[in-house]
Amino acid sequence: MSLEPLRPGEVVERYEVESVLGEGGMAAVYRVRHRTLGTEHALKVLTSVGVAARERLLLEGRAQARLRHPNLVAVTDVLNVNGAPGLLMEYVPAPTLQMLLLRGALPLPEALRLFRAMVAGVRHAHAAGFVHRDLKPSNVLLSRDDEGRWVPRVADFGIAKSLDDPPESRGAGLTRTGMAMGTPRYMAPEQFRDARSVDRRADVYSLGCILLELLTGVPAFPYDDMMEVYAAAAAGEHTPIPRGLPPSVVATLEGCLQPDPAARLPDCDAVLACLDAPARTRTPAPTLAPQPTLAPAPAPRRKASPGPAVFALSALAAAGLVLSAGLLVAVAWTFNRPQEASSTGAPTIEELPALSPAALAPPTTPAAPDPAPSAAEPGSTAPARRLVAAQPAPEARVAPPSTPTTARVSATGDASRVEADGPDGHFVLPASLPAGRYRLRAWFPGNPAADVGVLDVAEGEPIALKCSAAFSNCPR
Repeated sequence: MSLEPLRPGEVVERYEVESVLGEGGMAAVYRVRHRTLGTEHALKVLTSVGVAARERLLLEGRAQARLRHPNLVAVTDVLNVNGAPGLLMEYVPAPTLQMLLLRGALPLPEALRLFRAMVAGVRHAHAAGFVHRDLKPSNVLLSRDDEGRWVPRVADFGIAKSLDDPPESRGAGLTRTGMAMGTPRYMAPEQFRDARSVDRRADVYSLGCILLELLTGVPAFPYDDMMEVYAAAAAGEHTPIPRGLPPSVVATLEGCLQPDPAARLPDCDAVLACLDAPARTRTPAPTLAPQPTLAPAPAPRRKASPGPAVFALSALAAAGLVLSAGLLVAVAWTFNRPQEASSTGAPTIEELPALSPAALAPPTTPAAPDPAPSAAEPGSTAPARRLVAAQPAPEARVAPPSTPTTARVSATGDASRVEADGPDGHFVLPASLPAGRYRLRAWFPGNPAADVGVLDVAEGEPIALKCSAAFSNCPR
């Protein structure tokens, strides 16, 4: 059952609705003002009524109400909105970290300053017994401090997990065993298999993804297909770490992005300690007397590519197994607020079908010895390597020409509306877009506000997008 949207001027208890801040398939967020005090707040209201949706929203409210930290968005009250619960929260009149990243990679000092603040907020949530499970740039709001610097505020605890609740608790049933929940590009590999069993290390992995994106300007796993994201994450094949970073930053990224949670940095304290570790002075290795060689040393083995896992999963889909009863892939992409409006967001819930251990397991067959990368020889038939592994280190962005050219971008398929947000403004497709990077949002039946990724537009290049409701994306 759907609820009627609130309109400007409508009164909810002691608050008057002023405008819509964001809207998604599960909830809408409004800016409201206290009728007596004149203070501004954000009000999150469900757009559909159901027992699970009500329980999840109340769990989110209880979680955020217990958290008070300068890098977290607080919930201050629960209101009755036409018979349904609504969460009253702090109003943060600022953009999201996702919108800031549209400009590209951040300078190292600014990236580390924002990252430390985010880690501090998440550490406070962990200490209170909560795992966020959906950390990503669009769930980080940005306010300003007294010096005009950005201050990150982690929001949207809609799918947070309480570490203190026993399995038989009331909220535990909202996440079934074997269910994946979250946003694939920022999910730890174990979260794909079973979101219910994850711990603080899943948030550590997501923080590593965010830090890498802050330093490169692109997601750690720049794929639209969920299976490709999982295969790359399970094999540890993320966007390359830029050259020239301090050793402590490299060690932090590598420690956060370990596919195996047992090898990962265990918590936020360890993340900060690794980031602050002083540079170690290398001790020269002692010179040993030469020993007789009995056999040549084997060539180093290359890390197995996740390609076979992707092909296997694609074959299962082609065979009709993934589309069989009970395993229909219904990807409800996480709610993200429109780029032209700042808000504290709506419940960010993405429930993915449980996949079998065999389908999710990373490839175990070792690859043949692979020599050091070199330019392809003429006539070579060697297969191409994965996109992520072949990406060069990010380079400095070049300032656009004074008179930017445009490219015509159109969209066809299942989406009723597609919008693009970039440094030069907001566009509704089809439109002529200046060269640059854009965040795309598409409206599909039953999921009217899906974030469908990033589009890079080159000068004068015509682009035709084909939007698919089945996969909630708009590839070229």
